[in-house]
Amino acid sequence: MSVYTIPDSIDTYGDEEVTKQIVGRTITEYIDKTVKRLRQDVFYGTQITRVVVPACTEIGRDVFFNTPIAELVVGSGCTLANTIGTSSNVKSPIVKGTGAIYVPDSEVEAFKTATNWSTYANVIKGWSEFPD
Repeated sequence: MSVYTIPDSIDTYGDEEVTKQIVGRTITEYIDKTVKRLRQDVFYGTQITRVVVPACTEIGRDVFFNTPIAELVVGSGCTLANTIGTSSNVKSPIVKGTGAIYVPDSEVEAFKTATNWSTYANVIKGWSEFPD
């Protein structure tokens, strides 16, 4: 498994940077302990299966579109811009109900009922369950 880590100085991560550095490579894990926002389509067309962004508080549209993300770790009160319905481009096990979204343990129930996250309530788990 290849891991991609971006510089700590970046606050918002967008699709252009990812496209340049990830698409076409066999990177399957994206880890960033400081990024606060992920922009629309940020992982579109990549082979990323695990995204670990524990400081992230905002995720743009279509984060699960055309990508096989199976595990997502997000921060306290993170917002999700939209959900993804049934589509031929839906590859994410999270959308299919077999992946996992990890949130702070004290916020599991809040995420399960929050706007857009509630669509994925059956795969939302606490950070303590994350298989590191």
